[in-house]
Amino acid sequence: MKRVLVLYSPYTPGGRKPDIVVLQVARALVKLGHAPVPFPVPLELDALVAGIRKSAPDVIFNLCEEWRGDGKQEARVAAMLELLGIPFTGNSSLGLALAGDKALSKKLYEYHQIAYPEFAVFTGEKPDLVGGHLNFPMFVKPMRSDASLSIGDVSFVKTFDEMKGRVKHLLRTTKDAVLAEEYIKGREIYAAVLSDRVLPLLEVDFSGLGARKLHIMGRAAKFYTKSSAYKGTEVKQVRAISAGLRRKIEHTAREACRACQVRSYARVDIRVNELDEPFVIEVNPNPYLEIRGEFARAARLAGYKYVPLVGKLLDEATKRGGTERVF
Repeated sequence: MKRVLVLYSPYTPGGRKPDIVVLQVARALVKLGHAPVPFPVPLELDALVAGIRKSAPDVIFNLCEEWRGDGKQEARVAAMLELLGIPFTGNSSLGLALAGDKALSKKLYEYHQIAYPEFAVFTGEKPDLVGGHLNFPMFVKPMRSDASLSIGDVSFVKTFDEMKGRVKHLLRTTKDAVLAEEYIKGREIYAAVLSDRVLPLLEVDFSGLGARKLHIMGRAAKFYTKSSAYKGTEVKQVRAISAGLRRKIEHTAREACRACQVRSYARVDIRVNELDEPFVIEVNPNPYLEIRGEFARAARLAGYKYVPLVGKLLDEATKRGGTERVF
């Protein structure tokens, strides 16, 4: 039996309302014969370190997605765990930082010859960095935020003036740099990667939106259950796909994880154009582990029920013991 600290970002001060995934992971750990200790990340670094040391865990199940309300700090929490020398599940601080920076990760894709949408980065009215020859329409979003923050139909721009207006709005409201990237029309595929294995592919079915609606998974489609975007989209197992395209997607997903130094588990979001060419939109290290979420669903299709999946992630962390390994 291991003493497992379940580290998570609280929804409310003091962690009175943890995300449902915290309870699901804790229950799975109990079924595996371990002793879970849920621990919300405090706002102060000293309290975080003291709390972990007081708990004296054998291993940490890292569900932390932010610190002090800032998702960009996720990698720094992992770095602190590395300094403490306690094994923890999921990705290293390096992998979280590289994958979390959407512009830097594209530079890595370029080096590794992985296809990605051409892009520009803005911290002001003029681009600081341009990667490729930009063609409209484009998609404009915060550079480092996750969970589709500030992403919706308004992110889709057809002209320079529309792009300029959206960039200006995001710079003012998100306190983040802004990424404008070429919109890839086509299929949206989720490739879940567990260790060195690409799990069965999932695809977003946009047919419920109709032909005139923009086919994207924005924030409304993911979280706003009463919205037409949520009701009109469904994530399903990929069915209609050639063996050749499946191999290309799996290879692309695995190489994208390697490029970003991502280990253990991740979800790679890919768009496939009309020529069956896969483009990496982003790598999501430590994806949401809710039992009905995309990663857990893909794992079930591969034969991993939820409790064994949690056990595999824990065993990997224990065996790794703080050492670095990439796919």
